[in-house]
Amino acid sequence: MNKFLVFILFFLLSLSFRFENLKRDLDFNGYITAHTLLTLKIWEKVGIKQYNFSPVYTFPNENDRHISNLGGIKDIYGNYYYISYPPFAFIFPYFVFQIFKVPSGVLSLYILNLLIHLVASYFVYLTLSVLFPVKEGKLPGKFAFIGFIVYLFISGNLWFHQNLYFVDIFVQVFFVISTYLVMNILFNEKSRTNMYFSLFFIVSFFMAYSEWIGLLFSLSLILIAIFKRKDTIYQKIAVVSGSASFMAVFLTLLQYSRIAGAGEMFSGMWQKYQDRSGLFFSAKPYLNIVYFYYINYLPAFIFIMIALFLIRKKRLISVKLLSKKSGHLLYFSLCPVILHYLVFFNFNSNHSFSVLKTSLFLSVITSLSLIYIMQVFSNGKFMKILYASAICLFISISVVYYYFRYHDATFDTSYKSLGYTIKERVLDNEMVYLCGYPGGFIEPQILYYAERNIKSCSDMDALKEKLIRANKEKAVIFLVDNLRQVKKSVRIPM
Repeated sequence: MNKFLVFILFFLLSLSFRFENLKRDLDFNGYITAHTLLTLKIWEKVGIKQYNFSPVYTFPNENDRHISNLGGIKDIYGNYYYISYPPFAFIFPYFVFQIFKVPSGVLSLYILNLLIHLVASYFVYLTLSVLFPVKEGKLPGKFAFIGFIVYLFISGNLWFHQNLYFVDIFVQVFFVISTYLVMNILFNEKSRTNMYFSLFFIVSFFMAYSEWIGLLFSLSLILIAIFKRKDTIYQKIAVVSGSASFMAVFLTLLQYSRIAGAGEMFSGMWQKYQDRSGLFFSAKPYLNIVYFYYINYLPAFIFIMIALFLIRKKRLISVKLLSKKSGHLLYFSLCPVILHYLVFFNFNSNHSFSVLKTSLFLSVITSLSLIYIMQVFSNGKFMKILYASAICLFISISVVYYYFRYHDATFDTSYKSLGYTIKERVLDNEMVYLCGYPGGFIEPQILYYAERNIKSCSDMDALKEKLIRANKEKAVIFLVDNLRQVKKSVRIPM
């Protein structure tokens, strides 16, 4: 059997477990996916060049302008842009869909996310192949293949890499590939070619052009280069990565400064950073982070704890598992994550999908734990049976936990229903107001389905009287209940 066919078959197996969730509309969990789709839909309507390749979220109607639904900065035409991240995670799906003539939509973005998951999982396999060299043959290397299985089937990844698409999910594939390239350059002298370094430069550039962890990955390489200053290969890797990241950040700043000027850009970025940073002395943010790992990666921690228990009991561990290679891999997969938590602590303590960045490190640790457990119980015998059993056991526990956490046959369609109601009842030359909406903040799921930017209001009658007296604009006011059901709508002028 061809080794690539093995990867595809296991990927299809993972897809079979989450196939039902491909039918999921944008519900409460679809916030960040809808955020991306807003920009893609607007680019499709008007063109990406019109907005200088920057993530806009203002629809191209006159009555959608000057409405700040998601923050960011505003250009002179009243269009709002989201500048919290570099733009490549938005640009990439746009061009993929354009090239293949596929309209952007919930399902198409889910499918793209799945393909990214497959690529990332395969590069986890290649990364572990540096630790456990793979012999030429028809089948994948058995120990490295465990890394592929763990990253593919670990419960949180089954969810994040399908039903949530955003910058933090997209950048993961570059994080994994960069880690593999660095490991291969360090421990395989044949890889130290100009072509290989050029590839590393390109991947580093796109990682930093997608999310700030790309810059932090480069910083991690600079830190180890300082520590290993007598070994020039570390300096070369750091220079290549640092140069690529600098160029990506410079391009991002240049691009965003063209929206409303450098002053507005830096002011908007600083305000967003203040929201996302900060170390807190209360327990709640730390408990949030623990909870996020619990609901997404508990199966991984179970196997890690079993391995730690056996290590303590046996007081013996394979030299290969504690090699220089494994130490470097753990550093490269963890240091950028720690830096991200330090720099963006508030963000990481408030968004469950933020834990995905740790999944490479967890996949490596879990894989090493599974290998150690097999070595303890095999004692040189029955390794094939234990190997198959370990893979089946991990997949079973992860999938059961995934079903427990994320499989829901009764999907919430209220966002879609409300959005479509607005789309059907409102004309392009009318403003849209939503009164009584839970929390007052109108989520991007509703904006996406309505294809409109919407103003929030608290008192329908007061707003109606104000608009009638002003007699300056046409509008439709919707009053909704806590279940997002329309109770009443009024058109102004009546």
